[in-house]
Amino acid sequence: MEYILFFVAIIIGLILLDKLINRNAKKEFEEELKANWGKRNDEMISDEEFNRIRFYFDKTKGEYDIDDITWNDLDMNTIYSKINRTNSYIGREFLYAMLRRQDFNKEHLIKKNSVIDMFSKKENIRRKIQVALCNIGNKSDISVYEYLTRINDEESRTCLTSKVQDLLLLIAIILIVINNKFGLVLGLVMIAVNVATYYSHKARIAPYLSFFSYVIRMNRSLDDICTLDCEEIKDYQDRLEIIKKKLYKLRKRSFLLANSSISGGFFDMVMDYVKMLCHVDIMKFYSMLNVIKDNKEYIKEMYEILGEIDSLSAVASFRETLPYYCIPDFIDTKKYISDDSNLLVNSNENSGKQHTPEDSEKGDENVLVGNITKYICEEVYHPLIENAVSNSIETEGSVLLTGSNASGKSTFIRTLALNALLSQTIFTGISKSYVAPFYQIYSSMALRDNLLGGESYYMVEIKSLKRVLNTDTSKYPVLCFIDEVLRGTNTLERIAASAHILGSIAKNNALCFAATHDIELTKILKHYYNSYHFREEVLENDIKFDYKLYKGSAKSRNAIKLLSVIGYDKSIVNNATNMAGDFLENGVWEVID
Repeated sequence: MEYILFFVAIIIGLILLDKLINRNAKKEFEEELKANWGKRNDEMISDEEFNRIRFYFDKTKGEYDIDDITWNDLDMNTIYSKINRTNSYIGREFLYAMLRRQDFNKEHLIKKNSVIDMFSKKENIRRKIQVALCNIGNKSDISVYEYLTRINDEESRTCLTSKVQDLLLLIAIILIVINNKFGLVLGLVMIAVNVATYYSHKARIAPYLSFFSYVIRMNRSLDDICTLDCEEIKDYQDRLEIIKKKLYKLRKRSFLLANSSISGGFFDMVMDYVKMLCHVDIMKFYSMLNVIKDNKEYIKEMYEILGEIDSLSAVASFRETLPYYCIPDFIDTKKYISDDSNLLVNSNENSGKQHTPEDSEKGDENVLVGNITKYICEEVYHPLIENAVSNSIETEGSVLLTGSNASGKSTFIRTLALNALLSQTIFTGISKSYVAPFYQIYSSMALRDNLLGGESYYMVEIKSLKRVLNTDTSKYPVLCFIDEVLRGTNTLERIAASAHILGSIAKNNALCFAATHDIELTKILKHYYNSYHFREEVLENDIKFDYKLYKGSAKSRNAIKLLSVIGYDKSIVNNATNMAGDFLENGVWEVID
């Protein structure tokens, strides 16, 4: 009797210690949430994990979602990583989809913004939602959504073998209690058999077990979220209450599958041994399988609601990391798109708000543009660049950017593209103002040879541009960004083909920002493109860039001068300078002896 009391005392002590440890862990966890709020996430995400994270997006892809070329051009995996302060793995999956899903519904964006603002202003509510979402789990070796789509592939079973093994183990325990030696032998045999068959069976359904655990923990989180007094998430709460009632069967003995807490504890440790010996989680899995199958649509909706709430909390935290941001002003496309494809406008009146010094060159006084699309962006900056130089632009026509290498052309158009993407996905402009219609966003920038497909850089590039030309713009105009169009071919054909490709894009209800070294294009396309440039100052042994945007096309040609700056032999620099001058004067290249 004394041994029994001693054993019970130890168990009670362990339980009390476990509760104390969990309480302290919860306190530390909440302090960590507080400390991480408003800070960029420096976590490195592997390509393998990105493949899991993107599964939900790939399976629910829509007509206007950001394509892979544009996503990669803008280095959106890195942007995603910096924004990702989600609290659960479903939040990770949903945030990825949110950043690739252009939302053309202004009312929906405003509604999302009210939730984002709530997370910023109501710290107490935010913390409770964060804790509830964290209890779902933020690590996973599977895509939660993938196994939701695959659940019908798993067949139901009776688990008769496991039940027989449990019965034999129970008999062995009874025999041991009555001092039967056979009971000890039978017990040891059954323990060995049960453990071996457990791991064999579990290995086959392990991903589904993980998925079920996520579903159960999602379901549990509804209790904490639905009881909050928060008007901004009332619509979410109403739907979650309905889902909670539909999924009530999942709660019965759910502890057999999902741990009581993500951090684990004494009870969870004990349950792990019980599962190994008695297969209770496997039997519970098969008893729940049909319930999951019958309620797939409700589970999907629960997944999407919780994923959206979690993603919006990450957006709120991301905004806190920015020096400034704006709420985009989306305007009616029809008000700013002309039916006359040859409408005459004054470039000085309609292309203002750029950084222009008093001695800045003026562009052509009158510029003919195609379909006119309003676009205003004030003091836009790149969020990944420390002490980034901001620029502003206002235009009603497409834009050609010229300037030397490293002057800022490519960074500027990437920044404009990123600003438009974040504005149309998470309603957050990385600028002081952003005024534009809803656009279909495309880019053609950081392309590479397709070695596996046997395609040259030029072939990859013209296919990339063709997808822009083939886009249906009858409902939404295109906003496209092109860096060094057709750089993969010779000068003569590049200029001729570029001129007509860029001209066709500008005529097709599109606003195009294109960076080029070919100054000739600014004259050839002056009826369709306004000209801007970046400049640099070449000193005797140095080069300085101000990274500011100026009106007109670039006048300086400093590529040869840069050879001198980095130490090329003077004879190479002087001979190249003379040859270029002769060509400009005579139109003929000199033969080198």
